[in-house]
This record gives sequence, structure tokens and C-alpha cells, in this order.
Amino acid sequence: MYIDFTGGEVDKTVYDDGTVRISAQSDLGSCKLPKILDALNIPIHDELKIRNYNVYLDKDENINSVEIYCLADKDGNEIIEWYKEKLNSTNDAKGIWNNFEMDVSFNKFSNLVSIVLKKQ
Repeated sequence: MYIDFTGGEVDKTVYDDGTVRISAQSDLGSCKLPKILDALNIPIHDELKIRNYNVYLDKDENINSVEIYCLADKDGNEIIEWYKEKLNSTNDAKGIWNNFEMDVSFNKFSNLVSIVLKKQ
């Protein structure tokens, strides 16, 4: 369930309170998101390579939040526009996605796109 075959060692940390963090990082290729996220159907733009992610679960293994950091191969502003459309947003790339608050941002200095989802 937490195995990633595309590079990027998957790390699972269980905290004292029973909550869990699943994470992976890939400096070369692109990480594949874990199966546990399949139900959320998080949109990842075709031009993005997932560099690392963190998935935080409650003690019942329900998803609390997700952080996905991607390297952009093209203009980050175009990617943000794409996410605005997905989220039916006009001002910024923020909105509700499958009962999660989703916030997408672009850092032009690092060329990284951050995709953060938090349970409502």
C-alpha cells in the first residue's frame, strides 16, 4: 500500500498519538503518489514532476492533510491558471476539492508548485 516503484523511498512515521505521516522524496525522477490518495483524485498538471510529498493520517488512517511539492517544467503562472479552472476560482488557486480545502501556489525562485489539501 505504501510502496513506490518509481524512485523515492517511502517513509512511514507513526507518532505517539497514533497519527501517521507517509512521505517520499525523489531528486531525480518523479514520485508516484501513494494508493491511499487515489480516492481524492488530486489533479496533477502534466508538466509537473512530483519531487516530494507528505500525507498526514489520523489514528484511524483517515487523511487529515496532504502536501505535494512539484517541479514545474513550464511557466508556473500557466499552471496556476490551470488549477484556478479546476477549482472554479477567479482570484487564486484555492478552493474545495473532494471535501478538502486545496491551495496551490508557485514559487518562481525555486520553480516549485505547492499543492496543499486540508480536511475541512
